[in-house]
Amino acid sequence: MKIEFAKPPAEELSDQPAPPRKAAKIGLEAVSKRKSALIIDDNNSIHAGESQSLPIFMSAFKTLGYDVKLEKSNETIYTTWKGYDIVVWSCSDDYSAVNTTKYMQMLIEYVDKGGRILLESGNVAAWAEEYGETALNRMFRETVLHSTGDWVYHDVGDLKLKTNHPIATTPNALPETIGFTPTDPGDDSGNANAVRILTDATGIYNWSSVAYEGTLVKDSIAKKSYGLIAYDSKEKNGGRIVYFAFDIDDIDSPDIQQKLIQNSVNWLGNGIKVSGLGMNIRLCSLPKPPERVFPKDIDPKRLQLIIMLAQKWVNGTVLHYCFLDQPAEYVGADEQKKVVRDGFNKWKQLGIGIKFEEVANPGDAQIRIGFLRGDGTWSAVGRDLFSVGPNERTMNFGWDLITEDPRGVDTPTHEIGHALGFPHEHQNPKAGIVWNEDAVYDWATRTQGWKKEDTDRNIISKIVPDEVEGSTWDPDSIMHYAFAAGLINEPEQYRNGLTPAGGLSERDITWVRTFYPPLDPTTSTDLTVNTPVPLSLGSGEQRDFTFVPDETRTYNFATEGESDTVMVLFEEKNNKRNQLAANDDSAENFNSHTSWGLTKGNKYVISIRLYHEWVKGDTTVKVW
Repeated sequence: MKIEFAKPPAEELSDQPAPPRKAAKIGLEAVSKRKSALIIDDNNSIHAGESQSLPIFMSAFKTLGYDVKLEKSNETIYTTWKGYDIVVWSCSDDYSAVNTTKYMQMLIEYVDKGGRILLESGNVAAWAEEYGETALNRMFRETVLHSTGDWVYHDVGDLKLKTNHPIATTPNALPETIGFTPTDPGDDSGNANAVRILTDATGIYNWSSVAYEGTLVKDSIAKKSYGLIAYDSKEKNGGRIVYFAFDIDDIDSPDIQQKLIQNSVNWLGNGIKVSGLGMNIRLCSLPKPPERVFPKDIDPKRLQLIIMLAQKWVNGTVLHYCFLDQPAEYVGADEQKKVVRDGFNKWKQLGIGIKFEEVANPGDAQIRIGFLRGDGTWSAVGRDLFSVGPNERTMNFGWDLITEDPRGVDTPTHEIGHALGFPHEHQNPKAGIVWNEDAVYDWATRTQGWKKEDTDRNIISKIVPDEVEGSTWDPDSIMHYAFAAGLINEPEQYRNGLTPAGGLSERDITWVRTFYPPLDPTTSTDLTVNTPVPLSLGSGEQRDFTFVPDETRTYNFATEGESDTVMVLFEEKNNKRNQLAANDDSAENFNSHTSWGLTKGNKYVISIRLYHEWVKGDTTVKVW
C-alpha cells in the first residue's frame, strides 16, 4: 500500500539534493511472541510479519534480569500497569500507531501520574500530527510525545548525537553516529520520524540528514528534528519517558540495539516508581446547560428559588432509560451496561419516590445512554434533558467502566445522580474550597483535555446556594470529584489531595430521601370538580392530589394565586404512575395548568411542587 503524504511547507526545503537513500532491508518473518515488565505490542500493520522489535526488547530486558510480560494493545488492562516498573509500548512497523482514543487516554493518564514508559514507533509522531487537531490527539502529542505540531519528516539518515545525556553514556557509551537503515514497511513511511520537540523535552539524537522527496530540508530544521527523545518530570510527579522515533530493529548494529535499550532502561529505572494514588482520576464533564432568559425585573429571591429547583423532578416521576443501539459507536458491551444498571439499582435500593425503568425504544425514554469512546462521561442534569433532541444522548460513558475506572459502579451512580437533578458537590459554595486555579486549569487540560470554560463549568464555578440541600459540605458525596495533590489551597487538610470515600454517603442518602421521599398514598388529598384546595406548601415542597372522574371527558387543572409552581398529571394503575402532561409557570405571567381527556373511574394524581409564593397560603389548585 502506498501512503500519500501531504507536502511540507516549501520554505522548510533547501535547494540541496539528498544523499542516496540506503536500499531498504527485506523484513524478516516475525518470530513467535512469548507470553511472559510490561511490553505492549501495538503493531497492527498488515505487514506485521516483518517486525523484529519485540524479540529485541524481550532479549534486552531478560539480559537485565527483568521478569517480562508481553501483552497485545487491545488486551492490556490499564489498571495493572502501575504494578510494573517500566512499560514498553512498541508500535514497530504500524503506520497508524496509537490510533484509538482508548490507547491515547491510557498513555496520557499513565505518564501524567508518574508512570515510566519507553515508546517505540517510527510513525506515531506523523500520525499524531496528521490528526492533531482534536483535543485528545493534541494532548497525546504534547503529554506523551512532547512534540510540536510542526511537519514530521520520514526520509532520514543515521542517528547523530546532539546532547550528552545518561541515555547516551550510562552504562554504555554509545557512538556519536548510530547507523540506521529502515525496513521497507510496505507503505513508504520509512519507519522513522524526524520530530520537533517541546521545550520541556530533551533531544538526544537527531538525524544526519532529513529530506523530502529527494530534497534536503534546511539545516536549521534538520538540527532540531530528533529521533531519540527523553522527558523527565521528576520535580513534579517522577514521570520519565523515552521515545524512540524509529523502529529499534532498524538500527544497523544488534549490539547498539541492546546497549541503547539497556541505557534507556537504566535511566528510566532511576526515576520514582508510580504509585496507585490518583492513577485513574476520571472526571464527569457536564455539558453546557440550556440558557434560560429571565425578565430583567424579576425579584432576586424568586429567581434564586427557580434556578435552585428547576432541574428537580416532581416526586413520583418514573424515569425510563434505554441503551442506544445505533449508531454503532454508541453501543456498549453487555458488561458495560451491567455496571450502569447496577448504578440505577444503587438509587432504587433507597426506596425513593423516583422510579427507574429500562425500555428498549429510545422514543419512550427520558434517559438515553451511549458509550461513545473519547466523548467524555456526562449526563444532562435533571429536567435539562428535555432540552436534548429526542434521538440524542442524554448520558454518555466515554471509557471502559471495568478496566479503565477504579470507581466502578460509582461512576454511573454519579451520572444518575445528575439525571436526578443533583449538581457537583465540590461546587457547593458552602465547601469553602479555595482553588489553586492555575494548577487546576493545567491539570484539567492535561488529564481531561478540557478548555478553561469546561474547567470553570465543572470545577471552579460555584453553584447557586441551595438551602434545601442542607447547610454543610459533604466531601464524601457521590457527586464529589477526587482531586490530586496541589489543586486545593483551602481547606488545608486537602492540599495533598481529596478522595471521596466511595459509594453513596450518609448525606447523599438523607438528602435524596428528603427531596424524593417514598410515595405515601395516605398523604394525598382528594380533588373534586370546581372545589379549590389550598396548596399549603413551603418553597421546594410538593403535594399530591388524587382525582377520580365520574365521567369520561376533558378536564382542566390549574393553580390560582401569585406563585411559581410545576404541575404534573399522572395516571396511576396498580401503584404505578404514568405521566400524561406537565406544565411549569416559573417566571411566567400565568399559572400552571393542563388539560387532558380522562376516563371515568380511573385514578389520576396531580403533583405540584412550589418554587415561590408571594403571600404564604395564597395558592390553590382546582379541577373543572
